[in-house]
Formats: sequence, structure tokens, C-alpha cells
Amino acid sequence: MTPYNGVNNVRCWMDYGSTGNGVRILQLALQSCYGRSIAVDGDFGPATRDALKYAQRQEGITADGLYGEEGFKNLKWPRYLQDGTRNGCASYNF
Repeated sequence: MTPYNGVNNVRCWMDYGSTGNGVRILQLALQSCYGRSIAVDGDFGPATRDALKYAQRQEGITADGLYGEEGFKNLKWPRYLQDGTRNGCASYNF
């Protein structure tokens, strides 16, 4: 697991102070799948950390506010059909 490097990939490591598209994708999931009222601004600040801890508790994983392999596998992510229609949320969990 490597630190986030700026590409659109959620299979990375992010924490407080991280920035970029990976953080935006995480924030969108926290908004869409966990109902957290946070900005999708690409800045992993206190609101994102608190929302991530909430989601981690919901999934029964370590609620430390750090995003890594455990989060990738267990958190829920927005799902879309080929035509772009939203189709709920699901975890990768493989």
C-alpha cells in the first residue's frame, strides 16, 4: 500500500492532510453511502476524518480515521450502471 499519488485510485493510503482526487472519491463515498454532510473538496481535514471514522464503525473495522487496505476492502462505494445511473453502494470486499 503506497501513499496517494494523484491518480484516480482508491486503493492507496490516505490520512489527515492528504489532498487530491483520491480524497474527493472517498469524500463522495462518505456523502453518498454513509450520509455524511461533508464537502467534496479533495482536502482530508477534520470533517473527512470524522466521517471516515463513522463509516469505519458502521463496517465494524478499526475506526482510526486512516484510509488504507482495510477501508478499500470494507467501505461501501457508489455504484453506477454503464449509462451512468446510480445503482446504490457496495463494498469491494474481496
